[in-house]
Amino acid sequence: MNNTTRNLLTLSALLLLGACDGPWNMGVTDHVADRSLWVSSVQAAGRGFDTLWIEDNAPLATVRDETVPVAVAGSTVKVYQDSAGVRDTVVFEASSSRPRAWIVRAADAGKRVRWGATLRMDADVLLADGTRRSLSAESYTPAFYAVADSFPVPVEALHPRLANGTFRLELANAKGNADTIAALVRGLDPTLAFFERWHLTSDDLIRYAQGNPVMRKAAMKGAKLDTLWYISDMAPVHSLAIDGAASTIIPAEYRQWVFKHNIDPKRFGGMVLMQGFDTSRARIFGSIYKMFGNTFTIKDSSGFFQRGGTRSWLVAPKVYKDLPGWPDSALLANNFYGYTGKNRIYSWSVDSLYYEFYRTVTGNTGDGQYSVTNIKGGKGFFTGAGLDSVAFDLEASFADTVAVPRLRVLWCDSLVSKQSRGESSNIPKSQVTQFCGDK
Repeated sequence: MNNTTRNLLTLSALLLLGACDGPWNMGVTDHVADRSLWVSSVQAAGRGFDTLWIEDNAPLATVRDETVPVAVAGSTVKVYQDSAGVRDTVVFEASSSRPRAWIVRAADAGKRVRWGATLRMDADVLLADGTRRSLSAESYTPAFYAVADSFPVPVEALHPRLANGTFRLELANAKGNADTIAALVRGLDPTLAFFERWHLTSDDLIRYAQGNPVMRKAAMKGAKLDTLWYISDMAPVHSLAIDGAASTIIPAEYRQWVFKHNIDPKRFGGMVLMQGFDTSRARIFGSIYKMFGNTFTIKDSSGFFQRGGTRSWLVAPKVYKDLPGWPDSALLANNFYGYTGKNRIYSWSVDSLYYEFYRTVTGNTGDGQYSVTNIKGGKGFFTGAGLDSVAFDLEASFADTVAVPRLRVLWCDSLVSKQSRGESSNIPKSQVTQFCGDK
């Protein structure tokens, strides 16, 4: 995970959560209105023990000395893990201490989080006022977890003229004339290498022209990744029918890829799915954005700049009846991807607690109290996980795009404009400096 990223995104809405700076940690920006210490930690099996954050949740209205650290000398943090009869004790040491966060890391960088392990965290935190807080939590990691090497993707994503809908329209206008269709096929690829590569037959083309889903597996791991195309065709088509669900009529732009992963059914508690994108390339503005007018003015486009290089797509529990194919697979709509260039999909198999924590944070009733945490003596989460990722190259044909660096400039200009009008901003000063320099 990019250290500057602070976003988690559910399937249906943007739900802003802050993230910790550790490479795989996830945290919360709007903390509870009390002085509980807040723990944020995700420990991924097969990797070194990640940084662990302990934060002071002073309400925003509380006046405090920002020069005083959360923890002082004499504080300790240990993590114990048991796996196959072997017990490890991992001592954590201070990495840095900020006015609102004490960050610790494993003293022995060679120790790894084990697969199929039970984890326990114990912290004895000495505060600056001389009082002590005891924190503890338990979690576990799956015995195994892996994302599939290839995904079934709609055939529209395999060629730019299929992606923008022009070839579908030409096939429909051919009205079944064999000579005309043969000429169209040769016009698309005179060598027929494209059709041979993807084993496409005349029956497949007929189904594609009729709007029926035609799927092929695209390589997402290994030395050679397939280049895919953002589907910018709004023609009505049939959706995938999976797990007995009936197909519906959707725009081709909403075509779904079938994300697949191999889970440990006994220790799979849910999933967090994130996208890493190329910050030097372009953001894609699909048809749904274009329906709301010109997205390329300073006023509109500045809001489409996403700080960092990752964004979250989905946080889902073990049982998720609204997602066909779950939990062995998930349907990810084409219009989710949104960025050209190299994209990487990060997927965590997390313990069952994390989704409950996430659900109550993002779905609370507004009383400022979060009901689910596994932190005894505090709040937040200590989560064991399995992690894997895949990658693909995405291009756009006939889709509106704006370079991400250009969006960053527009975003920075909008902040300067607000300042000139005396308007306040909730963007941290550190992030303004990071992305905008001296502005």
